[in-house]
Amino acid sequence: FAGHWINLALKEKDVQLKAGDRIVLYTDGLVEARNKENKQYRIERMEESVIFSSALPADKLAKMLINDVKTYCGNRPFQDDMSILIIEVSLKFKKFQQLYEQGKKYFQEKDSQWVRYYREAFALNKDHFDVSFNLGRYYLKIGRIKEAKECFERLISNKIVNLEVYFYMTQIFIEEKKFLKAISYLKDIIKDHPDFKEGYNNLGYSYCQIGQYDKAIQIYKDLVLKYPRDTYYKGVLLYLSNKTNFKEEKNAES
Repeated sequence: FAGHWINLALKEKDVQLKAGDRIVLYTDGLVEARNKENKQYRIERMEESVIFSSALPADKLAKMLINDVKTYCGNRPFQDDMSILIIEVSLKFKKFQQLYEQGKKYFQEKDSQWVRYYREAFALNKDHFDVSFNLGRYYLKIGRIKEAKECFERLISNKIVNLEVYFYMTQIFIEEKKFLKAISYLKDIIKDHPDFKEGYNNLGYSYCQIGQYDKAIQIYKDLVLKYPRDTYYKGVLLYLSNKTNFKEEKNAES
């Protein structure tokens, strides 16, 4: 809308919002609505209404403003649409910010007290990446799969994700023995990140767990070729090769 005026000069300004602060966004159809005397509702009148009714919840304040415009205009039909959006900083935000900052400090200092602060912060805001991600990793490390899953699923549902979030989610599926689900995730990860060897390793492991040894062997063969100095992959490949050879010999005997 501002682009309508070619020579309009605009300035950027940063404002630090605090708990309880509100932002009221509206279309020009609201403040430019006219009454029977052809006088506009005006921004000044709207500001007065917002200040006077600031104690109202955000949804009720929005309805009150629309109704006030309608009352002002009387029976005169509206010439433009009217939309209003009120954004409010949660009163819990200040408490969350305090917990997060204190937890972050302990986390950086590698002091285990960070867990307590992040837990309390997570209870107030489950959509903060740093809190949910680090808590999820911690829970996964100590075997609290249910809590870890809640952290990572929340990030995925809100599309606040990166490679590590998806990878940790596959580890949760593996712990839950949901190997087909893990395989599905790992294939997508490897498709986008072909050099992610941990993803290949977990994919090979998952194939083993559902008895698809041929696919697992091929994965570990590729890993051995790509990382010849890594003895772990050689050991897994040798184990799987012996296992499948023994199985074939046993089947031949029977």
